[in-house]
Amino acid sequence: MASKIPDTVISVHNDMVLRLDESILPTELEKLKLLLKDDPLTAKDIDRIKTVQKLFLCLMDKAFISYGDYEKIVPKLILVKPSLRAITDRHIKDINKYSTQSMADVTISMDKPVYQAKEGGVAFLMCSVCPKPDHIVWKKSKSAKPSELVPVDNRKYFYGIAAPTLVIKDTYKRLDEAHYQCTVMAKGKTTVGKVVQLQVTGNVSEKELD
Repeated sequence: MASKIPDTVISVHNDMVLRLDESILPTELEKLKLLLKDDPLTAKDIDRIKTVQKLFLCLMDKAFISYGDYEKIVPKLILVKPSLRAITDRHIKDINKYSTQSMADVTISMDKPVYQAKEGGVAFLMCSVCPKPDHIVWKKSKSAKPSELVPVDNRKYFYGIAAPTLVIKDTYKRLDEAHYQCTVMAKGKTTVGKVVQLQVTGNVSEKELD
């Protein structure tokens, strides 16, 4: 599930669309629609779209653009009317600024710096993320700078955006005792959690491990 779009981002987006609509002549809108023919506009879309507002709504419905992502439409706008660059550049800069500020509010909380588990048991690296991110990964390493991806295989390792806590089944000291770090992503931005340590007590024979 995608994160909630900040109200400030939506406001800047709407203002950009309004300014573009005020600056584009009807003949220029027709040229723009032709540049979008078949990718993604259908003939029916081209016929019914009469304003820039309706064009942008259609493009967003088709996932051709999104809040903050106008990479596919901006070159076509500039091709139709080069002076539109000033409008898009200014508003996109503001959208990126507000998106970054929003991501600064994302928090990753670990309830302790060191976790412990018995060998052959289950380890829970308790983690909470607020608000819910678009993507989450855990990494581990024997050093204090985790770099090895912990895969979600639903057999030994379990975690996800709805349940960010890392669960490790059948823990082995040789494999699982390490430093771990949670990283979340939303709208192209990344937030990194604190490095925590998992200590595994007890021993399992090499034969049993293999």
